[in-house]
Order: sequence, then structure tokens, then C-alpha cells
Amino acid sequence: MEVISEITSQHYVVFAILAIISVGIVSTIIFKNIQKYKQSQYNKKYNLNTDIGKIENALNKILSILYDLEENIERHSYDVDLNESHPKDIWKLELEIQSIRGIIKHQLGHIPRMRCYLK
Repeated sequence: MEVISEITSQHYVVFAILAIISVGIVSTIIFKNIQKYKQSQYNKKYNLNTDIGKIENALNKILSILYDLEENIERHSYDVDLNESHPKDIWKLELEIQSIRGIIKHQLGHIPRMRCYLK
């Protein structure tokens, strides 16, 4: 077996080819990892956007139920005898409904900002 005592131009060519192959392999690995990361970020954004949509739908459904409940209470309050204690209870219920409705509307106001963060 021959011992290499000096480096010839052929050696430089072999080293250059090995370096190019190594850079290609490393670049491919890095590129694939970046693609996986981007895909996972896209999936997270999609899932969060879906969750935000579900939350928005639920809050809107609760809001419509509150409107219906308030309408039924108003209809019922006309049927109640004024001598009974019901009008006070109805007033408290209406106040609670308005409070809950305000909270829901406030939370619905945050949804556009949450969607904006996902862009």
C-alpha cells in the first residue's frame, strides 16, 4: 500500500467532489426539515382558525338564545299580575341577560384580532 506524501490536483478534485456531495446532503436534510416545520405551522394555524370559528359560532348561538329568552320574558311579563312579586324577578333576569349579552359581544370583538394573529 502506498503512503500519500504529497497532495496532487487529483486529490483536490476528489475532496471538492466529496465536499459538494456533503453540502448537497446537508442542504437536502435542512430543506426537508424546513418543509416539515412549515407544514406543521400551517396545520397549527388551520386548527386554531377552525377552533376560533367554532368558538365564534358557539358565542353567536348563545347570543341568539339570550335574545329569544329575553323576548319570552318580555312576553311573559305582560301576562303576570302586577300584584305578584314576579316583575322584580323578571327585572333581575333581564339585567342578567343583558350582562351576559355584553360579555359575549365583548368576547366576539376579540375574534378578528385572534384571526389576524394567525395570518
